[in-house]
Amino acid sequence: MTTEDLDLLKNHTVDFVSFSYYASRVASGDPEVRNLTAGNVFASIKNPYLESSEWGWQIDPLGLRITLNAIWDRYQKPMFIVENGLGAVDMPDENGYVADDYRIAYLEAHIKAMRDAIY
Repeated sequence: MTTEDLDLLKNHTVDFVSFSYYASRVASGDPEVRNLTAGNVFASIKNPYLESSEWGWQIDPLGLRITLNAIWDRYQKPMFIVENGLGAVDMPDENGYVADDYRIAYLEAHIKAMRDAIY
């Protein structure tokens, strides 16, 4: 890291922060804790207070709100959630329609969490 590098970082900051959010993570220092989720990149300890998708990913809209507030507190830049959603095995009916009220509920809860992070 040179003085010129520090100058570039100071004078050429980003205009926004983008991130993906699917689930929060839980950790423990206790090596006996073995109740793990089926995480995307890596598994974490299962939070007993959260529901899980059929893929084992925990559903945590409050975690999104906390993440949004933490990013805002740190950077105070506009934010873009570039990935979020609920994976599920969708079963279309005889007309090809997928009744995915579970996905609508997931998105509704996460959109409300975004609203709550603002107010």
